[in-house]
Amino acid sequence: KRKRVMVDNPKVIQIQDLSEDDIGWMFSWCRDTFGDSSYTPGPCYYSVVEGQSEDGRCGECAWDETPVTCYIWPEEHGDLDLLDLCGTVIHEYTHYLQQPDEYYTHAAKDQWALDNPLEIEAYAVERDFRELLYNDFLNYINGN
Repeated sequence: KRKRVMVDNPKVIQIQDLSEDDIGWMFSWCRDTFGDSSYTPGPCYYSVVEGQSEDGRCGECAWDETPVTCYIWPEEHGDLDLLDLCGTVIHEYTHYLQQPDEYYTHAAKDQWALDNPLEIEAYAVERDFRELLYNDFLNYINGN
């Protein structure tokens, strides 16, 4: 496990310095904030994947797996900051909460169809809640 980084300026926290437990804390925050899916039995699992995704995604929610698993590729965030990682976690957790539909899981999965209502909702929730998760995470990481 990597050591947690404590810094005066939170913007310089390097994503690669976060532990899998830190990202797990973010998923626990999502569960506490948004609850469990009413469409999918059981909690959402997560997996932090080393390396890069095949198609450049920062995250993916695998509805077709039991249990449903959200995958996060920290390396895909590259120069993005902690706020962006918080947004990705919220975005993927929102997909876990949504009812899977044929269009999204088959046709749009390869296209990242941004006009898909499920993506529109996930981006809206990400936008509305990522700063709240970010601030709560900084309090957690700094022991407050």
